[in-house]
This record gives sequence, structure tokens and C-alpha cells, in this order.
Amino acid sequence: VVVSGGEPLLHKDIFALLEALKGHQITLFTNGILINNKNIDKISTSVSEIQISMEGISQDEYEKNRGKNNYKKLLNTINLIKSKNIKLILAITILPQTLMDVRQNLLNFLKTIDYKNLQIRLNNEIEMIGAAVNELDFKDYDIKNSNKIIYQLIKKLSDIGISSKSTKQQNIKFKNCGIGTSIVIDVNGRIYPCSKFASYSLSIDKSASEIFSEFDKINRETSIDNIKKCKSCDLKFICSGGCRIDNLTARQSMLSVTCDKEYKQNIVQRLIDEWDYEKDNI
Repeated sequence: VVVSGGEPLLHKDIFALLEALKGHQITLFTNGILINNKNIDKISTSVSEIQISMEGISQDEYEKNRGKNNYKKLLNTINLIKSKNIKLILAITILPQTLMDVRQNLLNFLKTIDYKNLQIRLNNEIEMIGAAVNELDFKDYDIKNSNKIIYQLIKKLSDIGISSKSTKQQNIKFKNCGIGTSIVIDVNGRIYPCSKFASYSLSIDKSASEIFSEFDKINRETSIDNIKKCKSCDLKFICSGGCRIDNLTARQSMLSVTCDKEYKQNIVQRLIDEWDYEKDNI
């Protein structure tokens, strides 16, 4: 069970929710700023792991994104998590302005916090929705160079015994985007088949069996086997027809895909870049 937000620790009933979820594997997604000496015991007895979002490793870069005077709170939170031996996941989103900071400072930062029950998640693929559209400038961003730096970091993390994970998955045949394999409940009790909220949802009065059945049906019906445009495409198991919710929002059908020559070329080029870099670094 993943408890996320926004910032879940702002919710007035968060600890009642965590208490009610006891007995499950619970991951808490948080920015970490609100974890303190007063609530760490409640959190540690409920959750299996805590994922903290970071953009920037040094104090200057971190506080540009996460607010002034919050770096000290972050470090205090990490120390509290260490004191309870809770698994910690640092989810590091690489932005154009933080790429060099992550490259130069991540390894030393990890040596400084000195924690073994730790996993790193690196992500440089930013979804351009919401605030990202107005606040981020990707005009001169070299994604190929960014990917190269991520591969280098993953190798270095492995060398020092830290588990790391890129958001990219390889050698897997995807028949759709994964819609229907999750159950996501928003703050108002609406139920969605993935974490991207849209016009399609179920109400909280549906039984669990009805929800499972409906989402399983969506998963099967939105397979690339049922999308005419995808059936004969060489990239179908890689692209998997794109995001079904984006399809629904843009064209009123989960099966209505956007695909052109440029879109395919970008996918192929990314595969070549990844293979080329990995080949040179085996």
C-alpha cells in the first residue's frame, strides 16, 4: 500500500490511516520535512519504508526547489529514519538545473549519511504537466547526456554497495501502460485504475470484487492486441501504445493512440543511446 499526496503528512487523519493499514507493507511517499521527534514513533510502527523526494543534493540546489531552511529538516529526518532502521528510498528527480549537482555530490552525500538500509531511485524523465509546464525550462536540456550520467551513477552506486534503480525498464514486453494493475484512491474516495487522475473513475460504494473485475477488464481491453494502429508496429512492446489516460483525455478513447514518424524515431534513438552506452561500460 502506497500512501502519497501531495504531502500525506499534512492530512489531519494521516496517523489514523496508517494505524488502520497496519499489517500491510506500507510505503510512505513524503518530502520528509514534517517528520520529527514527536511523530517518528507512530510512523516507524506503521510503515515498511519511506520514500523521500529530492531535487538537488547540495543545500543550495535542494532549497531552490524545496524551500529555504528545509535542508536541515531533511537531514534530521534521515537521522530519525536511521535511528528506527526503516528502509529509506531517496527518489531523486534530476532537473536541468540540478544535473551537475547530482553528478558531483550524490556519492559524497551518501557517504556522509552512512546508511545501509537505503535505495536510490533516479529519474530524469519529467512529465510536463501542472507546475512543470511553467517552472521548468528544457529548451537546451541534453537528455542523452543526462542518461549517460545516470548510468554512470548507477554503476558507482553498485560499486559501493548501494541498491539503485532507474525508472527505465528493459527487456520486458508491455502490452499496455499498466492501467488496471493498480487501485488508486484519491482524497475524495474516487477510485482510479492508475495514479493519473482523469474523467474515468469508480465510486467508493463499489465492492472490491466489482473494482477488481472492472479494472481487469480495462487492462485486457486496452491491450495493444486490440489497437489496430499498434498491431503491426515493431515498437509495440516498447511503446505499448502510450498512456491510456492521456489517450482518453486528448481523444476520448483509451484506444486512440498518437503515433507518428518523429515519435517512433525518438523511441528508436533512445534505445540506440542506451545500448551504445551500456555496451561501452560492460
